[in-house]
Amino acid sequence: MNKVDETQQMVNAMKEKFGDGMPKSIEHIAALFPESLAVQRASSADSMYDPKSPFEQKIKTLIYLSAALATNNQACIKAQYNAAISQGATKEEIIAVIKIVRHAASSGTYGNAEYILENLNS
Repeated sequence: MNKVDETQQMVNAMKEKFGDGMPKSIEHIAALFPESLAVQRASSADSMYDPKSPFEQKIKTLIYLSAALATNNQACIKAQYNAAISQGATKEEIIAVIKIVRHAASSGTYGNAEYILENLNS
């Protein structure tokens, strides 16, 4: 199989996995610098598909979704939401992820304000 076929195979696999949620950037990367897709695929294999992972696939996807929400990565939010739903995530599980991420983000404000709080409390 040549590099063009390998690249298209990777893109097709991602389309199948993420459906309409596949980041549009993937097709641009495939056309402009396809070697990066192989790196992305290896990273995904190491993190999301590691057979030694203590987490089932749906849990790994929900963790990834929470990281995407926390970093405001819109393309990954859409892709991981679609993946989570296809893996059987429930509405309640998705809402719980959103609530946990919101809590973590707002709680971080207290940590970020430590210097100010320390000085106000002196």
